Amino acid sequence: TLVNYDATDWMTIKVSHGWYNQYLSQVKGVAYGAGGFDSELWSLADDDQSNIINGTQSMFGFIMNFNGWIFDAEYFKKTANNLSLSEGRKIQVQNTYLSLDHETSGIDLLLKRQLNKLTSIWLGYSLNDSKLKIGELPTIYASKYVQPHVLYLGAAYNKNNFKLSTSWKYS
Repeated sequence: TLVNYDATDWMTIKVSHGWYNQYLSQVKGVAYGAGGFDSELWSLADDDQSNIINGTQSMFGFIMNFNGWIFDAEYFKKTANNLSLSEGRKIQVQNTYLSLDHETSGIDLLLKRQLNKLTSIWLGYSLNDSKLKIGELPTIYASKYVQPHVLYLGAAYNKNNFKLSTSWKYS
């Protein structure tokens, strides 16, 4: 569900929320495979060896538009529950499977300027906090895959049906 409300002629408020279910599950092995890569296998999420993943995604934000400048700000929160972890390197009946819950929250900021009819530039920033909870363990862990601070700088050139964009990312 997405709702936009034009509060003024220069500001739009936006809110969204969704519920999701995924019936294919990527089972991540706790042990590392050859070469140091995670052992990840896709399986049917049938509550036998892997769980049906359910999650939510919510966002609240606003967009302000002043004289060719656009400022877009969003707060977001995402959850994914019943992710599957396996202690083995391959999916086997005798493996032990654990359930993992994942929560991510943060902010996204974007400042964009239309320089002329053909060219625009933008600067973006994302702040992200990601947490994991394994099974019934009481401890909540920080995700090791999160990039808490990401900075984007980009530009675009439009002419007729042609668009060229470039960006730089630092995290």
